[in-house]
Amino acid sequence: MLEKLKIIFAKQFIWLIIAIIFAFPLALIPMVLIQNFITDYNDFINRIDNQVVILYFIFVVVSFVGLLLIRFMSTLIKILFKTKAP
Repeated sequence: MLEKLKIIFAKQFIWLIIAIIFAFPLALIPMVLIQNFITDYNDFINRIDNQVVILYFIFVVVSFVGLLLIRFMSTLIKILFKTKAP
């Protein structure tokens, strides 16, 4: 029983590390979209007081939470399909 818990914990920890690693490049997608869709990018940067790094890290956190939600939902779907209806 303890070995099974260790395996589950190890899998979840690896998924956490992978989600952190993937969150950084995924956060670049909204940054590029902002750069392409805003007509006056320099004015936008001046309005947010040149805090692009903070905006990037906000997108990193949102990407990380999104990846965790995807993992959670996929696990729920797997559990749902493993159970058999009476």
